[in-house]
Amino acid sequence: MRSRLTRPRLGFVPAVLATLVLAVTMLAVDYPADAATETITPGTQWTDTAGNRLQAHGAGIFTVGSTYYMVGEDKTAGSTFTAVACYSSPDLVHWTRQTNALSRQGSGDLAAGRIVERPKVIYNSTTGKYVLWMHIDNTSYQDRRAGVATSSTPCGPYTYLGSSGPLGHQSRDLGLFKDDDGTAYLMHDDPAGSLRIDRLSADYTSAQSAVASFPELEAPAIAKVGGRYILLGSHLTGWGTNDNVYASATSLSGPWTSFTNVAVAGTRTYDSQTSFLLPVTGSAGTSYVYIGDRWNSGDLNSSRPVWLPISLTSSGNASLSWYPSWGLDAATGSITLPAYRLTGNQSGRCLSIAGDSQANGAAAQISDCAARTGQTFAPDTAAELRVYGSKCLQPRNGGTSNGTVVEIGDCTGAVAQKWMLSDDGSVVDVQSRLCLDVNGQATTNGSTVQLWTCNGAANQKWTRTETSVITPSTTPPVTTTPPVTTTPPVTTTPPVTTTPPVAQCQVTATVSAWNTGLTESITITNTGSAAINGWSLAFQLPAGQTITNGWSAVYSPSSGSVTATNASYNAALAPGAGTTIGFQATHTGNSAAPTGFTLNGATCAVG
Repeated sequence: MRSRLTRPRLGFVPAVLATLVLAVTMLAVDYPADAATETITPGTQWTDTAGNRLQAHGAGIFTVGSTYYMVGEDKTAGSTFTAVACYSSPDLVHWTRQTNALSRQGSGDLAAGRIVERPKVIYNSTTGKYVLWMHIDNTSYQDRRAGVATSSTPCGPYTYLGSSGPLGHQSRDLGLFKDDDGTAYLMHDDPAGSLRIDRLSADYTSAQSAVASFPELEAPAIAKVGGRYILLGSHLTGWGTNDNVYASATSLSGPWTSFTNVAVAGTRTYDSQTSFLLPVTGSAGTSYVYIGDRWNSGDLNSSRPVWLPISLTSSGNASLSWYPSWGLDAATGSITLPAYRLTGNQSGRCLSIAGDSQANGAAAQISDCAARTGQTFAPDTAAELRVYGSKCLQPRNGGTSNGTVVEIGDCTGAVAQKWMLSDDGSVVDVQSRLCLDVNGQATTNGSTVQLWTCNGAANQKWTRTETSVITPSTTPPVTTTPPVTTTPPVTTTPPVTTTPPVAQCQVTATVSAWNTGLTESITITNTGSAAINGWSLAFQLPAGQTITNGWSAVYSPSSGSVTATNASYNAALAPGAGTTIGFQATHTGNSAAPTGFTLNGATCAVG
């Protein structure tokens, strides 16, 4: 993610970040008594074994035997080149800085004041060389080339071979992927308007042939799961984060599925941007880790790593949940996730299985919180929410519409049993992208839990409290929870919302368009004297434009008169404060910016 001449750099807004509330109540949690299980805390400052700040921004990771190596950008000098640092680790948590894979040179691509970003390494077993690729540029981001270097050892130092435009194309953010047959591929952002996959030469040092191209994305990463390729990418929003997307295919040349948000919409991928997809293979199997960056445009050296377990399936599904901390055993390839009690923010009552029933079809509801088997939900790396060990939370009959009752059933691995836990307290069904919702905003014991369009209301927010998994007894305990037959009927009445206050505002819109698509960044500034707590921005989308995905707000409908509603983390705007939202859209020739902006009903100045 880099500065673009066609779109402003979107740095962190402290006033907005201060409003981000993680709906998580943290209690002490003990991971299994296994010394190899290490705790990872995403979004925090990491240090190496010498106590120094970990300098591995835009990281790439590779293995040599049982040792992990990581190369990344040393941001000591900020945006300009300091070094490509190289670290080693036995467990993916404790990192020792070995040497600089690449250091500054007196002139040329690696001189002081140059841009060297997103280093990635793959090993060529034929030549016996480690091959390092990276984005090479000047500070105005107009060189737009890919550099390559080689070494006989994992950390080098590497011999720099030079830079070029792969197959004659410009190149910015890049990634590498090595397939099972040893063929290697370069993925890179071509600022002319595409994300490209190119096959590399036999020695991995040059692009040989084009394989696939997509509408422009950046920060590409690929993993292969059971014969299916999963590609992650980021929209282009400067240093600001956005809702990253993924697509899948059984061949790198396609056909590829359409791109879909990999995390809960509006969370900006939990305020991160993808850098790498890491398979962790050990004695118990393979797990996958999302490696991302939380960029700080005001102080790039303080940008922080965001590592999270990611669910990738051979059917082509990818889903990313937020965990404040989680456990990883690199020797076994196992990931340990905490079990939770989920308390409804509106009702103060817990997500429960009616009567603690273990029968398939037993409905989910809310009831008074207690140490009960039917109130303990354990997420796993398959993105399931398990209860009683072998039962999974699911929409009834695999339903995907508003009002679908949520129940339990035997865990089958079906996409209908996959959920994403967001940092804003929402729990989202992967298949339908609908939220876990208490029907009609009810707060009484026995109220039905269903799927409903995510709207940020309190009846869709759940506070996670870590707890131990409770072993179910043969006979469920007697409780005063009403039986399923007395559960209030499901209705389609939308939740009650309050009208936000009228605001004074200014809007700046920046469009970047290509053949039939565009991305747009919209900065909203509160120019009034009163704070805004909750906002809706209405605007008219030009004819022929259709929003395909968006970030930092919920957009409805996708064309015509559109309303963008705040996410939980940017709902509050102090006087003079602003926030930036954005979307990607298709167009039929008219790529103009929207018009007629109003914030909470008040007309906004534009410019």
